[in-house]
Amino acid sequence: MIVPLEYETKLRLVARLVIGVITMMSLGGCAESASPSGISEAASPASPPAAALPSDMDPGRWQQVAPLPTARSEVATVALTGKVYVIGGLTPGGGVTDKVEAYDPVSDSWGERAPLPWARHHAAAAVVGGKIYLIGGFGGPNNVLEYDPATNTWDAMAGMPAARGALVAAAVEGRIYAIGGLGHIGGRVATVEVYDPNSDT
Repeated sequence: MIVPLEYETKLRLVARLVIGVITMMSLGGCAESASPSGISEAASPASPPAAALPSDMDPGRWQQVAPLPTARSEVATVALTGKVYVIGGLTPGGGVTDKVEAYDPVSDSWGERAPLPWARHHAAAAVVGGKIYLIGGFGGPNNVLEYDPATNTWDAMAGMPAARGALVAAAVEGRIYAIGGLGHIGGRVATVEVYDPNSDT
């Protein structure tokens, strides 16, 4: 299949972001983190034991790892329990996908997870309390989705008051800050809102 150059370039950037998160996990033992499309970090003070890392992994340089099974861009990425989740996005043909795939750096392999309730792109993701929260984006209703890795299920939560995509999300002390982005009818927005998963508000 021939992929247009602009999509090929975006896919390479996504691959670099995923590998960058994996390298961060290898170096710092991050328990929870995410890419610039949805930043949330909670680094573990202790690095993972050397035995937990592939024997051929050199965290001091870039390396090719297993490719993302579903080619796409404008995804949300987040790391949880040692795996990197790649959520939603745009396919090379310009379609929107509900795909969710998780990368395991120890086995250098990908696994499919429960798809989103509806396809979306340009969403942000953050981790609180061992669950992934997907916020905003385009292609679906304006709400927050909660993913529980223990049950492999997505649940719809309260929507953001200001609908938008292409935003950044950051988890701070158990709450998620949704920052900036693009409005659903176009135009950049400077809105900052905070979501509390405990009260779903």
